[in-house]
Formats: sequence, C-alpha cells, structure tokens
Amino acid sequence: MDAQLWHSWVATQSVSEELANGFIQQFQRRNMDVSTINCEYSMLNVRQIDVNIKGLGNLIVCTRDDGDLQQQFQTCFLSDREQLGMAFRNWVAENTTFFVERVVFGNALISLIADYFLKQRSQAIKIIYMPTTHDNHLKKLQVDFSQPDVEALREGQDGERVFSELILPYLYDQTGIRAEKLPMAEVRVHHSVLVRSDGVKILGNDKHAIAGTTAEILAFVNTQCKSAEESLITTPSE
Repeated sequence: MDAQLWHSWVATQSVSEELANGFIQQFQRRNMDVSTINCEYSMLNVRQIDVNIKGLGNLIVCTRDDGDLQQQFQTCFLSDREQLGMAFRNWVAENTTFFVERVVFGNALISLIADYFLKQRSQAIKIIYMPTTHDNHLKKLQVDFSQPDVEALREGQDGERVFSELILPYLYDQTGIRAEKLPMAEVRVHHSVLVRSDGVKILGNDKHAIAGTTAEILAFVNTQCKSAEESLITTPSE
C-alpha cells in the first residue's frame, strides 16, 4: 500500500481534545464511521490525535506538550485529503481565536526534514529538480547518493545536518550546482520519507516518524516566525 501524501497546517495555540472531539462529533452525528487514537511522544514533547473518517480520509493533530509559550505556533495537523484538512482548518478558525496557516514545503523545510531522518542513520537519498528553462528543453535533474556514499560523507562529522551541511555542499564542490538554491521538486530518504513541495509521505506510515516530522515542522515555522519578528525590530523605520 502506497504511503499517504500528508498536507500540513500549523496553528498558534494547542488544540485540545475537547476542540478535536467537537469536530469529530459532526461526523458521528451523521452516523459516519469515525475512529480515534491518542498517543504521547514524551521525547518529542508531542501529543497526537489520529482520526480516521471512513470515506473522507485521515487527520493527525500534533500539539506541543512542553508548555513553552515562547513558541508562537503550538499545533501542527496533517491530512491525506485536502478537503478534510481544510474542513478542520475552518473548524479551528471558526471556534477559536487561533491563527491557522498552511505549511509550504520549500527548500529550507525539505532540507530540515531530510536532516531529521538522516541524523538517525545513513540512508540512500534522491534529489529531484523540475526546472523551468527556456523553451522547456531541460525538464528534470536527478541526483542520487547511495547509503555507502552518505556514510562516507558523514564519517568523522557530527551527523546533525547531513543533508544541508554535507550532501548539498559536496554537490556544489563537485558540480558547481547550488543545489540549495534550485527549487526542489522532491527529496526521498530511502525507506523513510519523501518530501514534495505539496506535502510529505512517511514511508511505512510509522507513527513515531510522523510525530517527529510534525515536531520538525513546528520548529521550522517558529524559527521563521522569530526571525521575521527580529527583523521587524531591528529594521530602522524610514
């Protein structure tokens, strides 16, 4: 069975079980088959609610559980159906004062997710670009690193950012291609994750890996938000 492509949103406050249940009850009142699973991942500081609505898709709600109110965005939710994800997004927006934002998987976030999975162990990786060129003569660029290649690159290194600090610089040194500048269409870490500009697939649908991915998304969005706020503070007014 092919892994789901998860679309993603973030919200500025914690989504409680009560709020999630209010959304779920709409479908239960229509006698629709709804199943839920609650999980906690203490090492990731994430609480997770998995919802399956038969015929409509799956929804996963992950909320930070460390009480760090300095982080503006507290919740990340995923859905394998655009319609269901937007329905939950609208429910949250209509029933709370939360700000809810769609997650865009650009190069920086794709690199962060690849780093997360490669930090755990060396794996083969594939990078695909679909460039827009004059007369459309160049349609696709693909770069492959085998597991032994990745292992050799990380030898003697700390292994925290294998993709962004080892693989991409190596690609530039050897080819002159600024791989981090070209828009990435797809990055696949073998047997673990596939990230595209429109979403993320967790290969094998491992629940702990899904929780880890949402934690990385929240960390990224909060870092971007903090950088933007600091920029506003330090930029002199004209």
